[in-house]
Amino acid sequence: MNFRLIVSVEEDTKTLIGPKIPNINDCITIEDIYKKVTLNIYDQREVEVYGQVDAKSKWILIEEYFDDDLKIITSLKFTEIKFKILPQLPVQQSPVQQQISQINPLNIIMQTAQQPQLSQLRRPENTHLDMLYNEIIMLFQKKNAGWKEGLHNNIGKIFIEQLTQTLWYIDPHLHKFKKRGCNLPQLFKEL
Repeated sequence: MNFRLIVSVEEDTKTLIGPKIPNINDCITIEDIYKKVTLNIYDQREVEVYGQVDAKSKWILIEEYFDDDLKIITSLKFTEIKFKILPQLPVQQSPVQQQISQINPLNIIMQTAQQPQLSQLRRPENTHLDMLYNEIIMLFQKKNAGWKEGLHNNIGKIFIEQLTQTLWYIDPHLHKFKKRGCNLPQLFKEL
């Protein structure tokens, strides 16, 4: 084919390439013109092709002729063609991916600070006192009790240690408390 054609490439309202008159003598299809003008930069995108007879006429959508021979252009007497790159559709994310993408680290820190926390468990094989300490922490976990905003590392740890010492001290004397009519709180009975 030996004719001149004005070619442009647009995306939305932005002109990416042209208008220019490329050498299309070696092109066989409309796609060949597109690849030659864009240098294969926009290959993975969907494209609409429009043709125009002259500057005063309307753009005409050339549907389903992207792979066709250039005869369509000459038979309709187009002097200009425009490739319009369609916007990429966002990849559909799963609900889990959407939730992950909306995670804000500051929100995680703030939520964690507002949740009740407890001291770490001790190694149970050391002593029976450590086992009692761990049992108290597990009981508090079951009851969703704890300290907020990092207080579990100082005030919480001291409280659990003193409670453990108190229980350790009164445990051998529970039968005396019962005989004397001292009722202990439910917490002591659970342990």
